[in-house]
Amino acid sequence: MHASSSASPSRRALRTVLGAAALAAAACAGARVHLPEPTEALAAHVPGTSVAELGEGRRLFVGRCSGCHNLPDPKAYRADEWPAQVSEMGARARLSAEQQQLVAHYLQAAALDVPAPAPASQPTAAR
Repeated sequence: MHASSSASPSRRALRTVLGAAALAAAACAGARVHLPEPTEALAAHVPGTSVAELGEGRRLFVGRCSGCHNLPDPKAYRADEWPAQVSEMGARARLSAEQQQLVAHYLQAAALDVPAPAPASQPTAAR
């Protein structure tokens, strides 16, 4: 038997393990979403909602929703689509109607959030 034929199953096993590790890493990287912290500017996106209410909505979203699935990016849906999405999933997460509203308001505000632009680099003076 040649050495290369006995190494072939080992190489296949190594490829399988490395492939699974790559998929797991990709899944973990995909699970990271930007969840903005509640601020006055964020609360302004949903009139009548306070920063404290957005904070509670964010807490519920992270705590309850991640128990069953990866958290979706708030920008995955338009702001006006979030209440229906939360209503559909909220019952399964055993969220009260008030809690569902808090989560929906947070996600609506986060969907409308526009991150601040990165600071512009200072041009260098010509010499």
